[in-house]
Amino acid sequence: MKSNINRIGMGFLIAFFVISGGLLAYDVFFVWPIKDCEEHGHWWDEQDHICAVPVPLSVITGRHIGAAPMPVKPQVVARPPAKAAVQSPTKR
Repeated sequence: MKSNINRIGMGFLIAFFVISGGLLAYDVFFVWPIKDCEEHGHWWDEQDHICAVPVPLSVITGRHIGAAPMPVKPQVVARPPAKAAVQSPTKR
Protein backbone atom coordinates (compact mmCIF):
# COMPACT_ATOMS: atom_id res chain seq x y z
CA MET A 1 0.00 0.00 0.00
CA LYS A 2 1.29 3.35 -1.03
CA SER A 3 1.95 6.05 1.56
CA ASN A 4 -0.54 8.92 1.82
CA ILE A 5 2.22 11.45 2.51
CA ASN A 6 2.28 12.60 -1.13
CA ARG A 7 -1.48 13.23 -1.14
CA ILE A 8 -1.38 15.04 2.19
CA GLY A 9 1.57 17.14 1.00
CA MET A 10 -0.29 18.00 -2.20
CA GLY A 11 -3.38 18.96 -0.13
CA PHE A 12 -1.33 21.34 2.02
CA LEU A 13 0.28 22.83 -1.09
CA ILE A 14 -3.14 23.45 -2.70
CA ALA A 15 -4.50 24.91 0.56
CA PHE A 16 -1.46 27.20 0.75
CA PHE A 17 -2.06 28.53 -2.78
CA VAL A 18 -5.81 28.98 -2.19
CA ILE A 19 -5.24 30.91 1.04
CA SER A 20 -2.46 32.99 -0.54
CA GLY A 21 -4.70 33.82 -3.49
CA GLY A 22 -7.51 34.81 -1.13
CA LEU A 23 -5.23 37.14 0.82
CA LEU A 24 -3.91 38.68 -2.39
CA ALA A 25 -7.47 39.22 -3.67
CA TYR A 26 -8.42 40.85 -0.33
CA ASP A 27 -5.46 43.23 -0.62
CA VAL A 28 -6.22 44.09 -4.23
CA PHE A 29 -9.94 44.74 -3.74
CA PHE A 30 -10.06 46.18 -0.20
CA VAL A 31 -6.70 47.37 1.17
CA TRP A 32 -5.02 48.92 -1.88
CA PRO A 33 -7.99 51.16 -2.85
CA ILE A 34 -8.15 52.52 0.72
CA LYS A 35 -4.43 53.31 0.78
CA ASP A 36 -4.53 54.86 -2.70
CA CYS A 37 -7.51 57.02 -1.78
CA GLU A 38 -5.97 58.28 1.47
CA GLU A 39 -2.60 58.97 -0.19
CA HIS A 40 -4.32 61.42 -2.53
CA GLY A 41 -5.96 63.20 0.42
CA HIS A 42 -9.48 61.95 -0.28
CA TRP A 43 -11.93 60.32 2.10
CA TRP A 44 -12.72 56.61 2.01
CA ASP A 45 -16.37 55.73 2.65
CA GLU A 46 -16.31 52.34 4.35
CA GLN A 47 -20.05 51.77 3.98
CA ASP A 48 -20.26 52.26 0.21
CA HIS A 49 -16.59 51.57 -0.65
CA ILE A 50 -16.27 54.89 -2.47
CA CYS A 51 -13.34 57.29 -2.58
CA ALA A 52 -14.92 60.70 -1.99
CA VAL A 53 -13.32 64.05 -2.72
CA PRO A 54 -13.81 66.59 0.07
CA VAL A 55 -15.60 69.72 -1.14
CA PRO A 56 -14.62 73.03 0.46
CA LEU A 57 -17.46 75.00 1.97
CA SER A 58 -16.60 77.96 -0.24
CA VAL A 59 -17.60 75.93 -3.30
CA ILE A 60 -21.03 75.20 -1.83
CA THR A 61 -21.73 78.73 -0.58
CA GLY A 62 -20.12 80.57 -3.48
CA ARG A 63 -18.09 82.77 -1.15
CA HIS A 64 -14.35 83.05 -1.57
CA ILE A 65 -12.03 82.26 1.31
CA GLY A 66 -11.04 85.48 3.05
CA ALA A 67 -14.01 87.45 1.73
CA ALA A 68 -15.82 89.82 4.04
CA PRO A 69 -18.80 88.28 5.78
CA MET A 70 -22.17 88.93 4.23
CA PRO A 71 -24.12 91.73 5.93
CA VAL A 72 -26.96 90.64 8.11
CA LYS A 73 -30.33 91.98 7.08
CA PRO A 74 -31.78 94.28 9.73
CA GLN A 75 -34.82 92.96 11.45
CA VAL A 76 -38.04 94.31 10.04
CA VAL A 77 -40.25 95.71 12.76
CA ALA A 78 -43.91 95.29 12.00
CA ARG A 79 -45.84 98.46 12.52
CA PRO A 80 -49.46 98.34 13.50
CA PRO A 81 -51.77 99.11 10.58
CA ALA A 82 -52.67 102.77 10.21
CA LYS A 83 -56.14 103.62 11.38
CA ALA A 84 -58.44 104.74 8.66
CA ALA A 85 -59.69 108.22 9.09
CA VAL A 86 -63.20 108.13 10.41
CA GLN A 87 -65.45 110.28 8.30
CA SER A 88 -68.53 111.70 9.81
CA PRO A 89 -71.69 111.28 7.83
CA THR A 90 -72.44 114.35 5.79
CA LYS A 91 -75.72 116.10 6.28
CA ARG A 92 -77.84 116.88 3.30
